[in-house]
Amino acid sequence: MLNNNRLGPDKRYVYIDGIRDSLEKAIGIGIDIQILNEAPPAFIYKVLRDGRIIVEKRVGISSILKIHALEDMRRLKRTSLLYSQKPCYA
Repeated sequence: MLNNNRLGPDKRYVYIDGIRDSLEKAIGIGIDIQILNEAPPAFIYKVLRDGRIIVEKRVGISSILKIHALEDMRRLKRTSLLYSQKPCYA
């Protein structure tokens, strides 16, 4: 779930719990809702790659988010490789 930041942090989780409860009651199985805005890039990518989108208010936003998450993961990998290299002293 993406949070458009209209809800404050205190109301956000009450809102999400309500959505989860309604969906679980409607489909008859337990579900998990995570706020993707606050998730690490690897989690976002895995959810959008392997998960099932129930509602997408803006068509294509999930594809854009998946690409951004993949780019962020690559950038983090390059940065960690850069900092893990031993310094070269001449």
